[in-house]
Amino acid sequence: MERIVGTWFPVVMLMLMMLGSGQAGALELVEVDDERELDLSADMRWVADPNSELSAQSLLQAPGEPDWQTTNGRILNLGLESAPVWMGVWLKSSSEIDRYLQIGYPPLDDVRIQLLRAIDGETVTEVHTGDTLPFSSRPIAHHDFVSRLTLAPDTRYLLLIRIQTEGALQAPVRLWEPEAFLRDTQVSSALHMMFFGIMGALAIYNLLLYFAVRDGAYLWYVLYLLAFVLSQAALRGFGFQYLWPGAPWFNGISLTVLLSLSLAAVGFFTHQFLNAPRHSRLWSIIFRAIGWSGIALAIISVLVPYHIAIALMLGVVSSEAVLALVGACYLWWRGEVLARFYVIAWGIFLFANIAYTVSKTGVIPTNMLVDHGTQIGAVIQMLLLSFALAWRINQEREQRQQAQAEALRVQQDANLKLEARVEERTEELRHAYDQLKQLSELDGLTQLKNRPYFDQALEREWRRSCRETHTMSLLMLDIDHFKAVNDDYGHLCGDDALRRIAAICEEGVGRVADTVARYGGEEFVILLPMTDLGGATLLAERIREAAASVEFEWEGNPIALSVSIGLACCIPDCQRDHEWLIRTADEALYQAKTRGRNRTVVARQNADGGIDMLTPESLQASADGSSPSA
Repeated sequence: MERIVGTWFPVVMLMLMMLGSGQAGALELVEVDDERELDLSADMRWVADPNSELSAQSLLQAPGEPDWQTTNGRILNLGLESAPVWMGVWLKSSSEIDRYLQIGYPPLDDVRIQLLRAIDGETVTEVHTGDTLPFSSRPIAHHDFVSRLTLAPDTRYLLLIRIQTEGALQAPVRLWEPEAFLRDTQVSSALHMMFFGIMGALAIYNLLLYFAVRDGAYLWYVLYLLAFVLSQAALRGFGFQYLWPGAPWFNGISLTVLLSLSLAAVGFFTHQFLNAPRHSRLWSIIFRAIGWSGIALAIISVLVPYHIAIALMLGVVSSEAVLALVGACYLWWRGEVLARFYVIAWGIFLFANIAYTVSKTGVIPTNMLVDHGTQIGAVIQMLLLSFALAWRINQEREQRQQAQAEALRVQQDANLKLEARVEERTEELRHAYDQLKQLSELDGLTQLKNRPYFDQALEREWRRSCRETHTMSLLMLDIDHFKAVNDDYGHLCGDDALRRIAAICEEGVGRVADTVARYGGEEFVILLPMTDLGGATLLAERIREAAASVEFEWEGNPIALSVSIGLACCIPDCQRDHEWLIRTADEALYQAKTRGRNRTVVARQNADGGIDMLTPESLQASADGSSPSA
């Protein structure tokens, strides 16, 4: 957008017809001698010919009749003037010289150049050219209108130039010494080619970036750049000279079409480049409207006359240029960093175009720097925007890296939380499993270990004792007359009696390694690892006496409780299994029941390998050396 406005800013200024009409007067006489370059713009007079009544011969014969207007020392600049305009000046040289006449504004539709000798009215030189004729019609192949003039010594000539165009009418006219003209053309062409080369390189570079990152901003930038470069080629005459020399019909609309497409690309580029949707919905709509208006203008430029298209474009481009600049400033204020590059680039380009335009009025002198201000400003602008696009890539990469780092951090936090929750859940499951396992190992009535747990514990302790050759003891208890208690007082009373005896057994055992379990019915077992026969006997008697002395009542009725205990002891070995210990303790329990209950019977292996069933007293007597009694 900014570059389009910059390109057409001179035309807008031309429309103002800032020169105006000067005082009427006769044609000036210019002495042409050894000057290598002679600017005729300030010396020429002009007159409008709205009815096409004037001719070269009529002007020669009566040069004072038309109301010749002065340019006030400036380049003729009439804006959008569609009527034919004649320019005239008297030329005289003291010697025979050849000069090149240059009209340095290519977008003129019809240009007729005539050099008439004053003494006899003969036409010495006559050229008919313009951008509506094929480029091959030009006498000298040059992007400007250039003709060769030959002046005889001490002879007055009338130089007449008739111009008619639908666009802006301005006519910077110079006379050149051929060698000087050639040097100036070489320098000017080199500068223009440098400009086009820089722009082409930027276009290729950003097009490759587009293919690499697939960001639409780069594609719009490339289209914007190409449309602007081609519009500059059309404006400077290089497009007609090199690109479409045989298509004057396209040359007539090329400037408006290319600038319209440039406007479209600017609108869409600005929309994406400044991230307008993120900052403002209104400016997002405006920028896109600018883009679509450029496309509409390009279509209109093909359908309507040139003077209507150019006038319409000037209004649209001027207003939308202001909108784009205001929008960029607003987005800069909203914090969009890229907007500052955009505003600075536009400001530099606008300043260069203003300087170029003002130089055409004669307010500031024209030089090569000012004359090429539009191209210089465009190059600086394009470089700034290319830098901004590169900076945008770096910014987006940093944002992606930050986003990736943040995503990684969030993922790590989530993993840590997940691991903590998994660990917590695992601990809960482990605790629940332990509880279930513990419940599966307990007897529901007495809360002692159950029979399966006891079987595993006995097998485990048996293997360990086999390895370590430790003594192991087993007590097997049975509640006396338990069936009578159930029959006389009921099963609830029996259950309570079982719990009381279970508590006595558990209280009697003091080591963690010992195992107290309900073996079945009214039977209990106590596994005593690393316990000899004497220690096991003492524990058995303590439990039996505690059971016999317990005060147990049920519904006010005292009930006597007692237990019979069978005890077995051995050092486990590979010759027998753990079931031997159970069988032996069970046989001892049977002996205790048979001998009257409420007693302990100890099963001791004798020297012959048999089993002696002893009471605690007889076992003690045997240990003291006296004769044991069964």
